[in-house]
Order: sequence, then structure tokens, then C-alpha cells
Amino acid sequence: MAHEYTPEAQGGVAKQPAFSSSEITLTTPYCVTSTPRKIFIITLTSLAMITTMIATNIVLPVLPILQHNYGVSTTQMNLLVTVFSLVQGITPALMSSLSDLQGRRLAWMLTLAIYTAANIGLALQNSYTALIILRCLQSLGSSCAIPFGFAVAADISSPAERGRYIGPLQGCVMGAFAFGPVIGGLLEPAFGWRSIFWFLGICSGSALFAYFLVIPETARSIVGDGSVEPVGWWRRPLVQNVQRGLSRERDSRHTYTYDKGLSSTGGTETRRINTSDLLRAFTILGEKDAFILVIFTSLFYAGVTAMWATTGSHFASIYRLSTLEVGFSFLPYGIAGAIGSILSGRLLDFNYTRIQTQLRQKATYLEDPSKNPNGDDYFPYERARLQIAFPFAMLASLSLLSYGWIVQTHCSLAVALVFQGLIGFSGTPLLGIIYTLLIDLYPTQAVATQGAADLVRCWLGALFAAVIDYMIDSMGWGWSFTLLGLDMVVAMPMLGVLYWYGLKWRERKQERVKAGSL
Repeated sequence: MAHEYTPEAQGGVAKQPAFSSSEITLTTPYCVTSTPRKIFIITLTSLAMITTMIATNIVLPVLPILQHNYGVSTTQMNLLVTVFSLVQGITPALMSSLSDLQGRRLAWMLTLAIYTAANIGLALQNSYTALIILRCLQSLGSSCAIPFGFAVAADISSPAERGRYIGPLQGCVMGAFAFGPVIGGLLEPAFGWRSIFWFLGICSGSALFAYFLVIPETARSIVGDGSVEPVGWWRRPLVQNVQRGLSRERDSRHTYTYDKGLSSTGGTETRRINTSDLLRAFTILGEKDAFILVIFTSLFYAGVTAMWATTGSHFASIYRLSTLEVGFSFLPYGIAGAIGSILSGRLLDFNYTRIQTQLRQKATYLEDPSKNPNGDDYFPYERARLQIAFPFAMLASLSLLSYGWIVQTHCSLAVALVFQGLIGFSGTPLLGIIYTLLIDLYPTQAVATQGAADLVRCWLGALFAAVIDYMIDSMGWGWSFTLLGLDMVVAMPMLGVLYWYGLKWRERKQERVKAGSL
């Protein structure tokens, strides 16, 4: 699929962009933040994402202990996992407007505060009802980590360098899923099950303190390309406020009030959140390109969730493993996924630069999108990203197809874990690539697009986690995971449609916007 792209291949005469070259300042960077500072921000954001996302699976090894402690049935205890996924799906869709319109710092600090309070409550509670309620609150605080984290990366990285930042973030997220059961399995025997929640509370409290102390605002609606000082002391880290107080003089940068229509380089005026803002994550699913990407990633995540659920509930009996050994069984997926995410991030940036060079050689009118704060409506983002996605998608689907038969035929544990590693190596980068493309297509609604993806992904994952045991009982391991792998294969032509027609769809949408019909 990696062939040369030309504007004519998209269906006719190359179109002139809606802007002239005089309107673009090529020397203006996408973000003025230095590379070391970008790495610092991404590193702390990654740690915050790990801290919050690790709660998803960290309780899996102690579910039997909690069930015995509270005297409830297995079905009732499984609600601890189900309610977490349901809340995790809906919260980002509703919270997206807070981050996009009011800034990343406020959104991160609010969710981290909720998450920390929930963890303290979980460590202290003594009833099953409180356990379920606080688990929902914990999910509310942790569920926004993925969209908020990716939004920070989108704020400070141009499309040409976005892969190298989003790739590691995706690796951290999936690594947190994999290492969670190991940490839970280590803490419970040594300190008791309550230590799990104390551990999470301490980690999240530290992340909250870091955001309050040193992490700056990055939302382009607030600080533009990073050269605009945010209005309001709460939008600045404590260190910056102290420096301002000691210097007793204004920063050389001015505080502006912007019109809503200005580009993201200059920033926009923040405003109150209305009902349409709360629902825009849902409306994004009405766009053809977003719908295709969200459905495809959700189908893969459903297979991964089913794999995780059956690993936790069946590997102990099939392979005669202890609780701690079951926890270690999640590691191949996480480690391989982290490696694959770093590799895919580099490949994304390389392919973007390659296509950009081709376009410069073939069409002199196309300016460098990485220098244009608004992006370029005529750059083939779909091709630049999906050319890298297709091989990973094929490997992920084939690995899922084979995995069930490996377990059903009682192959050794090592072979089963190798295939889990292959699923992680291919699937984790696939998710990162799709999320990167969503941000490319909707750069001003980064959190809303991720919220829409999380809504479908988490709910479909919760559905398959709930029914996978019934599927195995009726069809066996082999055919159950064959079905999950075939779902991806059947859906793959949708990515092909987006690959060939995505740019045309965007052009038509731009024309409707200009005509006032949107």
C-alpha cells in the first residue's frame, strides 16, 4: 500500500488551498516549547496515565479474597470489573469539553483529585456497597487519562513528530494494564488487599502534586503555540506563580483576549460549557472517518479484553498457576506492546516525512503542515497513518485467530504467552496509530475524539468480557477467538475505504462548511 501519493490520485485536478502562501509564516513553529521541556511534560504525563490506568486490572488477583471477605457471590464480585468499564466508557465523552475548553491542567487536577479520594475511600471502606460505589468513583477519576494524555501530546507536537510522543504514551497505557495484576499480586500477600488502594492513592496524590507544582498548561485554546501566558493563577503551575511574585514584573509575553475564530497558534477565549459541548463526543461518531476508526479499534479491544478476562479466570486451572503467577502472565502483552508502540511511533514520523517530501516534489503549492498551526486540509493523513497501521492490524487479527486454538489444544504456557506477546506487539501500536489519526483529523477536539473512542471501546470490551465464558462453553476456545479475530478481518475493508476516500470526505466537508451548510 506504500505507493506514491499525488493529488490527482484523489480524484482529479489538484486543488489550491483555501489560504495563500502569504498568509502562512513558515518560520513560525507549531509549538515554541523546547524539545527537552516537551520530553519533561510527556514523561510526567505518562506517569500520571500509568498511575490512573493501572487501577483497571490491579484488583484482578484479589477478587477471590474480596469475595470471601464480603461474603458475596462470584457474579456480585464481577460487578467490580463491570461497573468500572461502564463508567470508564461514558466519563471521557462527557468530560471532553472541560479539557478542550477550560484547559488540560484544570481537567487533570480535577480527575486526579477524584481518583485520589476514591482510592483513600476504597482503602478505608468496610462494606460491599461502599466498595462498588467507590470503584465507580475511582473509574470516573481514572477514565480520562487516555484522552487527556493524548491531548497533551497533540498540543505540543506537530503532525510530523506526533508519532514519537503518542507511541510511548500508548505503550505506557497498555503496560499499566499488564503490570497492574503483577503489582496487585505482590502487594496483597505482603501487606493485605487494602495496601493496593493505599499504593494507588499515594501515587495519584504525587501526580496531583506534580501537576499543581510544575506542569504547565498546554491546551492550544488557552496558550496557543505556548507563547501566550494563560489568564488566571490556577492555569499556571505554582513554580511559575512564585516566580511571577518574586520578579514583580510582567512576563515579556502579553495577556490577550482572543476571538473564537482565531487559529490555535494564537489561542482562543475560554467560555462556558454548554449542552452541545458536553455532547460533541457523541456527535463526532456521526462523522464517517471517525466512526470507521472507532469501530475498528473497539473490535480489537474487545478481543484483548476477552483475552485478559480469560487469562485471569482460567489460566490458574489450565496451567496450574498461583495468583502471583497469573499476574505475571500479563507481562508479555505489556512488554511487547511497549516495544511495538515505540517502533510504530518512529515509523509514523518517518512515513509522514516521506509523503511530505513526495508532495513537495510534485506540488509546490503544498506548504509544510508541521509549520501551519491549523494543519493542512489537503495533506493525506489517512494514507500517512494507515500505511503503517495495516501490517499491525493483520498481525493482530491473525494472532487472535490462532491464540484460542493454542489454548484449546493445551500447548505449553510459553506458546500461549508468546501469542499474547504478539497480540500486544501488534495491537498496542495499532491503537496508538488510530488515535494519532483521529487527532490529525480533529486537532481542535482531541479529547472529544478520544472520548468517543473510549465510549465504544470500553462498552464493547465490557460486553465481551461478560460473555466470553459463555462463548467458550458453547464454542470452545478456538472458535471463540477465531470469531474475535475474524471481526477485525471483516472490518478491515472499512480502513481501505477510509484510505482511498478519506481526503475526499474532508474536502467535501470543508466545502459544506464554507457554504454554510455545516
